[in-house]
Amino acid sequence: MFNRLIMIAFLLQSLPAKATAYKLFLEKISNIHSIPAPGIISKFYGELQYGAATIYWKLYEQASSSLFYIERSENGKDFTELARVSSSDGINFQYKDSVPLPTGFYRIKAIGIDTVFSDVIRMSTLSGLPHVKAWPAQFDVVINIEVNTAINETFVAVLTNSKGEKVISKEVNAEKGNSKVVIDDTVSFLYPDEYTLTVTGLQYTYCQKLYKK
Repeated sequence: MFNRLIMIAFLLQSLPAKATAYKLFLEKISNIHSIPAPGIISKFYGELQYGAATIYWKLYEQASSSLFYIERSENGKDFTELARVSSSDGINFQYKDSVPLPTGFYRIKAIGIDTVFSDVIRMSTLSGLPHVKAWPAQFDVVINIEVNTAINETFVAVLTNSKGEKVISKEVNAEKGNSKVVIDDTVSFLYPDEYTLTVTGLQYTYCQKLYKK
């Protein structure tokens, strides 16, 4: 009986050591197979030609073992994947959308250790609609909005957080041509979160995802 008790005590003492060794082994394996972070996109733009939409992007430097997802949206908010490109192909990339939407929004999602999104660009085969752009996609203390319209109009820019709560609203009287608006009054006080910027004009509504650092 005494020998059995000694054997049970020995087994109980050995269990934590084995569990700890197993945990450390898993951590080492995960480190070996980790994927490097993607390179930073230095340029991202698009063009419409011969009924097709082609987007271009360039990296500051080549990023190994990362993937770029080309995504498209009808409203600038809900995106679907069009194609995937490996970052091992260089630093200059392009993708041709042979059947573009009448008005489409495009972005690049880079997958590495973290998920990084490019700015969103809007391309339209329809004439007369204004061009809207907002940047940077990951903001800190300022948000820039640019509207190029064919008429004088008033548009409203609204920023909502991930809960759908309105945190910033700004009305802008835009003149014909190119108008740029800088929102910097309360942006620095916002919490890190995923935000949605909605720009509403006379005949359009533009939506874009933004992220606070």
